[in-house]
Amino acid sequence: MGKLITFLGGVATGLAIGMLFAPLRGRETREQVDHSVRELAQGLKEATGEQLERFRNLKDRLAYAISRVKDREEIEKMVDEHAWI
Repeated sequence: MGKLITFLGGVATGLAIGMLFAPLRGRETREQVDHSVRELAQGLKEATGEQLERFRNLKDRLAYAISRVKDREEIEKMVDEHAWI
């Protein structure tokens, strides 16, 4: 996600510099800025969604692994308790 944020920051910086050196009429500049901000927001929203999905997947995998460890510990305990049989 860090690379994406860096990339999007570079895009925003490039757009700002471009507007300073090649200014358009006020309305056109506002439309361009609005469009750029919307694209940037959409990119951040997508990146955040992807990271959230990865986090949820990791959380589910971790919960499964923990349940397996608990099950294993319980099985080992039961075997130890009944080892004399």
